[in-house]
Amino acid sequence: MTMSSGHKENDAQDTSYSPARIQEMICELNCHVALLREHLLAMGSSRDSPELRERIRRTRLDCMTSCRQTAARLLPHIRKEMESGILVDSQCLVLLFSCTQLLLRELQKTTRLIDTMPMDMSAYYESRPGPSSSGLGNVISQIILHVPITPNFQREELISIEKDCREIELLLDEMQEFMPKAESARVNMWAMEGHGLLPGKPRWRRDTKVASSCCCTGVSSLL
Repeated sequence: MTMSSGHKENDAQDTSYSPARIQEMICELNCHVALLREHLLAMGSSRDSPELRERIRRTRLDCMTSCRQTAARLLPHIRKEMESGILVDSQCLVLLFSCTQLLLRELQKTTRLIDTMPMDMSAYYESRPGPSSSGLGNVISQIILHVPITPNFQREELISIEKDCREIELLLDEMQEFMPKAESARVNMWAMEGHGLLPGKPRWRRDTKVASSCCCTGVSSLL
């Protein structure tokens, strides 16, 4: 499941609070994380290939974009409610926190797999720009220096993932401030035990209708 170009453009410009849209965005984030996990399971197997490594990179970027956009819509609303003296108990916040924890875990796994199972991507990128380079910049550099520039896929990916991990950790710290104490401890326990997000029936004691309407119960088979 991927976001349409229309949704991506709208989310980049619109940070208004809409419970229905936030639930939809959490569903999209959960699906992106599940897809990333599925791709990682194929690394080192007969299905591993430069094309798979590129899919992993693109899926990781989709995860980061989805996570940023969802947090940008939800957290300002939560902060405003708390500043107004309203007790916040948002199931969407708990679900987003859980999805973000799972994303961090998959990013850390990606780092270990890329580091231990490098792949030569030079042939794949011969006719394409590197993961973080612009094609025009490479062309100009080659003309001036008369030296072909081959992107170092592994090094660029490890640097990029490290940056993503730091960003996700900061986001988790920010969300932690708004998390209900009991729910926060429970979610952390699930993360440490390595459980997926809501595997089976919803376990929330409150607002079960909201939890069941979110994506995590519907795509548990992906996790």
